[in-house]
Amino acid sequence: MSKILPKPKKRYFSTPVSSTDYEIFRLNGDECRNNARTEFLLGDYRRSFLDYTNAIKCYKEGLDRLGTDSNVKGKIREKIKREYLVMKAERRKAALYDATEQTPFIIRGLLRKIKGRHVLISFILSLFFSVLELTGNVVGNGISSHWSGIGFFLLGVFLFYFFVRGKILVNKTFN
Repeated sequence: MSKILPKPKKRYFSTPVSSTDYEIFRLNGDECRNNARTEFLLGDYRRSFLDYTNAIKCYKEGLDRLGTDSNVKGKIREKIKREYLVMKAERRKAALYDATEQTPFIIRGLLRKIKGRHVLISFILSLFFSVLELTGNVVGNGISSHWSGIGFFLLGVFLFYFFVRGKILVNKTFN
């Protein structure tokens, strides 16, 4: 005997309010944004992305129903731009987390956490340690400094591989 389960409510990809009042859309958009922030902190990036999408839809609907007050419209447009940028970041993070779900733990951590600034810092440190004239021979006696520079360069290449690999996985998900 099989049990028929009720369908879950469709929560996303539709504006959950139908009204002509701007304030109701704004409040609903703020609620969706707060839900998205909570879900982001809990690590549910896919749901966070969908909540930000819903918040943007609510703000846009409210903007359409707003009168001619240009001061309020400008603030709403700025809010939409901010939420859109956050939503794009959430989408990329959700795609990366979905793409790296089956990889081993250490590699998954490197793919998810390495940023471009880590690679850049490593290459800058390798430059400072390998070329003593840049620091006025203050860094080291030459031999150990060169080895440190080589080590930082190899670390930069290692981090660069994981940085680029993560970007490729995200872009592959979107195509």
